[in-house]
Amino acid sequence: MKKIVMMSMLTVMLATACTKDDDDSNEVLEEQEELVTEQSELYTQIETTILAFPEEELDHAEQEGLLLMREEEKLARDVYEYLYNRYEMKIFTNIMGSEETHMFAVKIMLDKYEIDDPADSSPPGVFENSTLQKVYNDLIEKGDLSLTDALIVGTIIEDLDIHDLNHLLESTSNQDLIYVYENLNLGSRNHLRAFYPQVLNNNGEYDADYISQEEFDEIIASSREFGTW
Repeated sequence: MKKIVMMSMLTVMLATACTKDDDDSNEVLEEQEELVTEQSELYTQIETTILAFPEEELDHAEQEGLLLMREEEKLARDVYEYLYNRYEMKIFTNIMGSEETHMFAVKIMLDKYEIDDPADSSPPGVFENSTLQKVYNDLIEKGDLSLTDALIVGTIIEDLDIHDLNHLLESTSNQDLIYVYENLNLGSRNHLRAFYPQVLNNNGEYDADYISQEEFDEIIASSREFGTW
């Protein structure tokens, strides 16, 4: 009789555990579905807004700028994916998601102006731009050294992005380009604000390498910004 009672208790415990697992799985699925829906709505909003701007003629420099930013945002996405797999620190996967959104926005611009996409089917870590290829290789090598170095790599990437976007914004009057670049720049400033304190918390240090130290300090000292995406 004792054996039967024990078996009954075990059956109840297993059933309860299975039910709990099922509940947890359902919650995860619901969260994933919500995230997919939110991302789809965001992407629709970005595409609709970009296409609503008038189509203006792009000169050669503006076209080259779009190609650069498409691969530069891919570089950020690919490096953060690699570093997350290496250290499993959430900051990398969080910002990686933002870089995917940035890549999407530039892709819409390329399609709008019928410019061939250099990142359409390239695998992670592979770039048409030879300069970015070397930057990627160097950053991965540095990021492999330690978690602190990996966080410094994140700071380097955002420093570079802000520098290049500042230049591109100064070099165009196209409304859609300005809209996209201003949003990318805002995102990069927020990413810089996220990475730099983590560098300090992990006993690292970083001085601005691309933008001026004055601009760097101003960004770090200011609050997180909120844009349309």
